[in-house]
Amino acid sequence: MTAERALGPCLVTGATGFIGSHVIRELAGRGIPVRGLVRDRSRMETVSDPWPASVAVVEGDITAPDTVTPALEGIRTVIHAAAVLGPAGLDPAVYRRVNAEGVAHIIAACRKPESTVERCVILSSVGVLGPVPLGERADESTPPRPEDVYEITKLEGEEIALAAASEDGFPAVIVRPGWVYGPGDTRTLKLFRMIARRRFMMIGSGANRQHPVHIDDLVAGIIRAAGMIGIEGRVYHLCGPEIITVRELCEQVARASGVTLRKLHPPVWLVREPARLVGRLFSLWGGDPPVDHRKADFFVNHRAYSIRRAREELGWIPTIRFENGIHQTITWYRDHHLL
Repeated sequence: MTAERALGPCLVTGATGFIGSHVIRELAGRGIPVRGLVRDRSRMETVSDPWPASVAVVEGDITAPDTVTPALEGIRTVIHAAAVLGPAGLDPAVYRRVNAEGVAHIIAACRKPESTVERCVILSSVGVLGPVPLGERADESTPPRPEDVYEITKLEGEEIALAAASEDGFPAVIVRPGWVYGPGDTRTLKLFRMIARRRFMMIGSGANRQHPVHIDDLVAGIIRAAGMIGIEGRVYHLCGPEIITVRELCEQVARASGVTLRKLHPPVWLVREPARLVGRLFSLWGGDPPVDHRKADFFVNHRAYSIRRAREELGWIPTIRFENGIHQTITWYRDHHLL
């Protein structure tokens, strides 16, 4: 493990998002000066838990390069968490503009002569690797095989950052989170709500594996990646301490919610193709479909990863097991009247 560097002042993009807002609260809680980049101050209303008063809010848009440079004044560390994941039917050009070109804009701003940036942590996704063969754990050397526009454009963002690091030593570090859950996440809320209300049906056997990571563990890993000296140009998988089957995952959510899973579970072949059709129809109508290929693939594809590099080089050890993290998450949902 290498030596650590001073982090602050920090700029966090995607500041009102699930991951970005947690990063901001953790940095502020450590007494590190932090600035949150938001496209519109009115978006602060979407932040589920208030930020500490010490956090500075600055307006800017990573798709509009001229608005980024002022936000970087005096900044030493950038944590780039801004991204587009959905909804269904979103123009692929929007994904590319945010997930790939947005990275290029951040790097260009950090390269300006007046910049004081010493580290830029880019959040990507393990999804860029595509499905992982059963029985294997993909590591950072596994060749990427992205399957959808989100994964493809996140990989493009990675490539832009790694090329900059290779060409002139730009201080970029890539982190790839696993399946993130925890208090404040509205994407996993949809699954948990269906299970809690006993409207959920397992697709297939649920024997495929997922590698969840609790938001607190993930944030700790991101901050380790921001602070370690000598890791420029490296990629790190940040996933939790255990790999579990989707059935185990859903059963634990059900137990924490005080219900049991329905016994009926249609076979994969009966759902997967109709799900793709539903996704295409909603791409024309707009909105988020009840099921699409991405939701269906959650019950099909194996997702298991090695976190050895992050353990050895960052000294990062995730500690929150899913059974414990899920109780905390459901309690938060109930406290906020979401479940």
